Amino acid sequence: MVVPTNATDENVWHGNEAWPGCGGWSADNGVYLDVSDDSDSEDGLGTPLQEHDPNEGLDADRRRKSTWGQLRIITGATHTLNKVVSPKRFEQESLEDDVLTPRSVALRRVFGEMVESNIHTGSTVKRLQAFESAHGAVKSATISSSGTVMLDPRLKLEPISRSLFVKTIFDVCTRALNDPTEAIRVFAMDFIDTVLAQLRPLTFTEELAPLAKGMFVTMLSPGNCTERPNQIDRYEALVHKLVAEPMIGIKTVVKELFCFVDSPGRISGTHTHDWVLRLLKQLLHTHHILPAGEIPLEPAVKYALFFLKNSSTPASQHGLAMTLMTDLYKQAQKRLLHLISSLKPALHRKLTDVFATIDGQARGEARKRRPESCRSARPRSSNTAASRMSFLEGGEQPLLEPADPTSMTKALLLKSVKQRKSKSESHADLLMRVTHLHCNRKGIMAIDGLENTRKVQVLYLTDNYIPRIQNLGWIKNSLTHLYLQNNQITEMHGLKGLLNLSLIHISEPTRLLSISYAVFCLKKKKKQSPTVTNITLQQIII
Repeated sequence: MVVPTNATDENVWHGNEAWPGCGGWSADNGVYLDVSDDSDSEDGLGTPLQEHDPNEGLDADRRRKSTWGQLRIITGATHTLNKVVSPKRFEQESLEDDVLTPRSVALRRVFGEMVESNIHTGSTVKRLQAFESAHGAVKSATISSSGTVMLDPRLKLEPISRSLFVKTIFDVCTRALNDPTEAIRVFAMDFIDTVLAQLRPLTFTEELAPLAKGMFVTMLSPGNCTERPNQIDRYEALVHKLVAEPMIGIKTVVKELFCFVDSPGRISGTHTHDWVLRLLKQLLHTHHILPAGEIPLEPAVKYALFFLKNSSTPASQHGLAMTLMTDLYKQAQKRLLHLISSLKPALHRKLTDVFATIDGQARGEARKRRPESCRSARPRSSNTAASRMSFLEGGEQPLLEPADPTSMTKALLLKSVKQRKSKSESHADLLMRVTHLHCNRKGIMAIDGLENTRKVQVLYLTDNYIPRIQNLGWIKNSLTHLYLQNNQITEMHGLKGLLNLSLIHISEPTRLLSISYAVFCLKKKKKQSPTVTNITLQQIII
């Protein structure tokens, strides 16, 4: 039962049958810790507690015996083991006080009766003092490698098992984080830091995972404090704290978070949904999507579409969902398209338009970066055919830097390709699909090796040692532009079969005048080859 302690105090959880986001009694557990934990717990003295629920309508005799057995073990201050108290008297005391629930049993066993009583039924000041006392007890506790925890001797409490200690302090962390008092919620962050520092030396992932689970249940389930001032920032700082903890990490945080993202109905409150959308965007930027990162793509897309498909979604929430979708598309690209294929036409068209805009912006940024990367990677030399085009008549023309003579091998062709090779693509397949070959300044002696490239449309062969044009039959159906400036061309052969050739750039390096550069635009008639046949350089350069 949840009632305020009196008319003047704030609403607190009285009777401690349940705490915000903590679940309720589990009959499978001797001491309540987590409804999903099906392991057997003991009270620390080797005797399992009674497995009867005091809130499930049992008869008075069974309820009295169950509570009686628990108090005989725990409350040595009021009911010592040496002092015999009649069952009738104990039942009267139980009616005067709150029924001792498993949660109270664990708290009294670890922190003492005073701390347990103030946490549950005390005023704001007493609750804060109780949490501070629990914080001091955790800080001064000695945790041995054998699984035993020695508490502060001043509390006059016996040693307890590590499992009971860990689960109880996790429970107190959850309670402090969701307390109605702002000062206690602020203090909860220091309490969690102390808990992690105490457990870190001898802990493991499975032991700390329930803390992450309890935190997300508290932050996202009904009864959370997302509407209170500064609580969202506090929750966000806690998530980053859990991610940075070595034995919790991003994998555990994502696992517990997506238990709620997969079922949006479990998340309570508009402010909570807004925070989850922003949190997913932050995690996406820092940890990326699977398989390279940690964020699963499909559940994140479904969560964003949950708001985009709902016509009653507030405008601010709709904007957050659309921002999340654009960030997912920037990382997933085509992997995301099949996830939105079943949407209604209007929403599908809206998303595809947004994605097309993103693609256009990406291409524009790539075009802006390309000249800078080219200049930084390969400085342009002044001794090229392009630079000599601006040569004034009568000036002194620089000599070409000598390059080692070579032939057009497969390795040289691969170096001349600027298109990227996919992971599953072979070098042969790459050469078969390229459309541009950049073979400038390679020291090529003859045109050869084009049988490896059947789809080349533009062939750059400037600044080489090529004496004649030949062996272009392999690309006769695709070649449209041929660049041969600054070579030693004296003859041209095989131009008759080049059906799509429309432009040839050629020059004679023996002349110093700028007239030595010539461009030939070849007109072709329908279903006929160009009119240029086997001719010599003297016939076309005047």
